[in-house]
Amino acid sequence: MTGKRKDCIHHPHWTGVFGTCMVCRAEIAEENCKKLEAFKTYVHKRLDDAGVPENPDPVGNKEHGCRIGGRFNWLLRENMEAIQ
Repeated sequence: MTGKRKDCIHHPHWTGVFGTCMVCRAEIAEENCKKLEAFKTYVHKRLDDAGVPENPDPVGNKEHGCRIGGRFNWLLRENMEAIQ
């Protein structure tokens, strides 16, 4: 394994790779989820402001678990002439 070894903030006498115990990993995962939610909110707001329909590809969205891809596809299709 690679990486610096350091004490875990929850277990000061325990040293693990990257200093991550299960408590730390859970906190990191929660923080990453919050960042992802904030990013998705930002992207959807920008797409809303651009007039992109909220759910232009319900089947594809369900398959991929996200509306953003379908919204980008719609935006690209609608603006293909301007892009080329």
